[in-house]
Amino acid sequence: MLFDEFPVTVGRYKAFLAAVAEQGCAQWDHPDTPSGHSHEPWQERLRNPEYFTDPAYDDHPVSCVNWWSAYAFARFEGKRLPTCVEWEVAARGTDGRLFPWGDDLDLAAVNCADSWSGRPLVTYEVWKEEIDGGRLRDCAPTAVTDHPANLSPFGVRDMSGNVWEWTETVFDGINSAVICGGSYDNPYRAVQTSSKALYLRRGSSNAVGFRCVREV
Repeated sequence: MLFDEFPVTVGRYKAFLAAVAEQGCAQWDHPDTPSGHSHEPWQERLRNPEYFTDPAYDDHPVSCVNWWSAYAFARFEGKRLPTCVEWEVAARGTDGRLFPWGDDLDLAAVNCADSWSGRPLVTYEVWKEEIDGGRLRDCAPTAVTDHPANLSPFGVRDMSGNVWEWTETVFDGINSAVICGGSYDNPYRAVQTSSKALYLRRGSSNAVGFRCVREV
């Protein structure tokens, strides 16, 4: 399969919303998509209310859309979501690196809490102090091209930090899917190539986006 070079951007997602408005979404939706589901982003969760209206954000990663919408968008582009194993392989490479660019911490290469603080937040306590002290209040997603060194061995960009990414890997019993990669408000130890979490498929977060893969 071939990974998208970048996460899905706001600009690409707006093209999907336009197509849904014109054609409907039945041809792209998952069979189990909840009745009445809307693919519009959850506006109340956006850190910036102009994120989907100001063209200045068209090159930023899409966020505040849930798994059902990510699935439908991938089908709209003739693609699918990667599994969590595929995602980690694409980020880690064959040499088992800690970050897409290698094993060394490089705060200039990634959008994460440490890069906003300007220093390594080595422990949970130090990271919590930064949050409680308001020093991370301005952290947010950045353009997907802003960190060119955030490059995996396979040429996939921006896999570490910025936004978590939905995957195809689902746990039906709890109706959750695996997300990978960490986000802009996570410390660097949580944006490693092995970083994973579970998130409800109906959940929408300003720290969760996605990318797609194409079968070749």
